[in-house]
Amino acid sequence: MATMKEMVEAVKAHAVDHYEEDGWDYLVECYSDAEVEEMLGKCRTVAGAIKKVGYFMKEKGDYRAEIQATAW
Repeated sequence: MATMKEMVEAVKAHAVDHYEEDGWDYLVECYSDAEVEEMLGKCRTVAGAIKKVGYFMKEKGDYRAEIQATAW
């Protein structure tokens, strides 16, 4: 079981490593540690934390792609 700080740091590191994928850039550019912690809720593992936050970031990335598709 990971501590909240370990999970937040792991999620942030994952976001940097996957910056151009599935909306992870939003987390890097827009979210504070406290906001990431809030998204984690009751996660207990690093893998679970990345998966849960990844769901939120993918939604944002997909929404951005939809908007960009209508611009042309």
